[in-house]
Amino acid sequence: MTSPHDIDRLHRVRAVTTDLGDYKGLHLLVLGLFLVFLAFAAAGRGELIAPGVFLAAGLLLVVGRYYRERFGDVRPLNTAGRVVRRVLLPLLFLPLALVLITLSNVFGLTDGPVSVAGFLSALLLALATGPRWRMRAHYPVAAAAMALASVLPLGVLTPSGTHPFLVDSPPMPLPLALGTVLCVCGLLDHRTLVRTLPPAPRTNETD
Repeated sequence: MTSPHDIDRLHRVRAVTTDLGDYKGLHLLVLGLFLVFLAFAAAGRGELIAPGVFLAAGLLLVVGRYYRERFGDVRPLNTAGRVVRRVLLPLLFLPLALVLITLSNVFGLTDGPVSVAGFLSALLLALATGPRWRMRAHYPVAAAAMALASVLPLGVLTPSGTHPFLVDSPPMPLPLALGTVLCVCGLLDHRTLVRTLPPAPRTNETD
C-alpha cells in the first residue's frame, strides 16, 4: 500500500525532474561567488575583474559537465510559463528601473538608487522560483529580505547616515549581499536535487 510519504516523494521527484535546470544550483553558486568577488575587486583591484570573468566562465563549464555526467543530458520543456519567466519578464526590468528612479527623484528619496537596485534584485529572486515556490521557499524569503533591506531607512544606524548599500568602499555591500544570497539559494537548490534524484545509470560502452 502506498504511503503518504511515498506519494510526497513522487511529487518531489516529478517537480524536480520537470524543472531540472532550475535545481542545478551550482550554476547559481558560481554566479554568487562572482558577485562576491566583484564586491571586493571593483573598488580597489579592477585589474582582477577580467581574469575573474574567465575563471567564472570556466567554472560554469565544469559545473555543466558535472551535471551532465551525474544526471544525464536533460532538456526541459519550453512551456509558456517558462518562456514568460525567462524571456519576457526580464525585458521589463529596464523600464521598471526607469520608473522607480523617476519616482525616487520626484519624491526626493536620497536612498532612491539603492531602493531601485534592491527591488530589482528582489524581483529577480522572486521570479527565479517560478510557480513551484513551495519547494523553493528560500527565494521569496530572500527576495523579501532584500526588498526590506533596500527600502528601510538603515542609514540611521550608520555613523555617516548613509544607507549601508550605498557605501562605495570595498567590499561593496549590495553586490556582496546579493552574491551571498545567490550562493545560499544555489546550495539549497543543489541539495534538493541530489537528495531527490539518484545519479543517472552509466552505460558500459563496448567495441
